[in-house]
Amino acid sequence: MNRKMEYEMLNRELPQGVLPRQPQYENRDRRGALNESAAFIGDFKGLLLSLAWILGSLIAISSLLLLASCQEKPMKPLGPSIYQIDTEWIDQNEKPTHLGDLQGKPVLISMIYTRCKMICPRMATDMQRIHDTLSESQQENLHLVAVSIDPQNDTPAVLKEFQERMKLNGNWHLLNGTETEARLLAAAIGFQFRKTPDGHFTHSTTVMLLNEKGEPVHRKDRLNSSLEDITEAASRLTD
Repeated sequence: MNRKMEYEMLNRELPQGVLPRQPQYENRDRRGALNESAAFIGDFKGLLLSLAWILGSLIAISSLLLLASCQEKPMKPLGPSIYQIDTEWIDQNEKPTHLGDLQGKPVLISMIYTRCKMICPRMATDMQRIHDTLSESQQENLHLVAVSIDPQNDTPAVLKEFQERMKLNGNWHLLNGTETEARLLAAAIGFQFRKTPDGHFTHSTTVMLLNEKGEPVHRKDRLNSSLEDITEAASRLTD
């Protein structure tokens, strides 16, 4: 029997003035619907709380992973310290200098000669650009060294003039020594040079980054290659 027929039978032939009786199951149905709605809302709130907890956990895990990735490992040395070469050089200010005097701070080092018209000025400019990219505190923690492969012509006065002409600022050390000392250092850092019949030189374009112990940790060998990697390495070492 459906609900409509049940309702009609309950109220058939009622005395005059008696109101039809409403079936009780309609109230029960309303209460049941309300209870079901309340249960659904409760379940939905519980689901939201669970999702919020899961999201919070994921954010916490991501933060820990990011922190771990930021703690970069020290750069592995590419070779022994060049400070083992205990020779004396004269810088652009006519001050006697040992490479070991630079120990304690990172060093950008290369080898040049001032009569070079294109390649050596470009190498010095690249070193200056790396320096200028760093923050002021990082710049103070970085030495820049250019050792002459032409010691007969690159006197301290000539090196000083080269520094001024190229507008090299920062902790620059332009060094003059003997040809034997220059070749010894060149062998240590993998820099090649050869004198040509016209008195000039063919040479490498290597710029090397040393750590605070004088150990090479990064090198840039191609003149036209990007400065990004060596600049990033210098930034890490000078922090």
